[in-house]
Order: sequence, then structure tokens, then C-alpha cells
Amino acid sequence: MAIAATADVEVHPSVSSDGLRLAYRRGAPGNPNPLEGPGQIWIASTADPLSAQPLTDAGHNDRRPAFSPKGATLAFVSDRVVAADAALCFVSLGAAGGPVSCIADPATQVSRSTWPPDGATILVTATDPTGQAELLRYNAATSETANAAAWTPAGFVTDGMRPAGPP
Repeated sequence: MAIAATADVEVHPSVSSDGLRLAYRRGAPGNPNPLEGPGQIWIASTADPLSAQPLTDAGHNDRRPAFSPKGATLAFVSDRVVAADAALCFVSLGAAGGPVSCIADPATQVSRSTWPPDGATILVTATDPTGQAELLRYNAATSETANAAAWTPAGFVTDGMRPAGPP
């Protein structure tokens, strides 16, 4: 599916709550699996998808962008911290932008994120130590912060909601 009408693989679209911005993953053409290999997060106006600009730098496996409730920050998954380890990362969408900041936790693989309306909580799909997919909650004292160090894990919210057994 072409988002900005390029030959690249364009997947994982996310629209800001005000409907004005679109973020997505863009990778090299011909990649049979859009979750693997290098890919960048791009951002564009929904009124003009051809205005897309890269938000993250090349050379990483950046994917699954999610806008914060007020659109101040974009969360996404990346291998920036440790190769082949999916970490939760953030970038500010303010006028000056900002550097990418990631939560370094090699024991936890994340795959998707979503922001509840308060902006001070973020939920991610993560793999627990037994290999079971769970929802992991992070909390921050400052709403919509792009500083990964401000986010603290608050536990697996779905742990114990299913019977014991293999993952």
C-alpha cells in the first residue's frame, strides 16, 4: 500500500488525534517483510502526503509509530539500543524536534504502543520473561514526555489474566 506514493514499502500508518499529521514506516522497496530490515519513521500532512519528510535517521529498524494524545511526542519501536532488540523509543514533535530517546531493556521485546488519553501512561505489547505476549504499562510524571528516562515500567497489566500454561 502506498502512503506517500513512493516505490518504497510504506506501512504502519498512524494519524494524530487532530487528523492533521500522518506518521508511518518507510523501508526499501522489495522487502518481503516490512518488519525486518532498515526502515525510517516519516511524517507528513494528511492534506498532502507527498510532503512527507523523514523523522528518524536511516540505518535502524524503526516501526509502529504512535502519536501521543495531544501530538507532542511520537512513540515507536526500534532496534537502536541493541541490535535485534525491539525497544520503545520517543521523539519530540515540537518546533525544534529533538533527538530519539529509547528505553534500554534488553530483557523486554516490545512490538506496539498506544497512548491512553492522559498522556502520562503508555501501553506496549511486550514479551515477558516466559515468552508470553502481555501488555506492559509505563508511567511518567510529565505527560507526553519524549525523554525515555522519565518513563518507568509499572508491570504487565495482563499477567495473571489467563490460565497457567505454555506461552
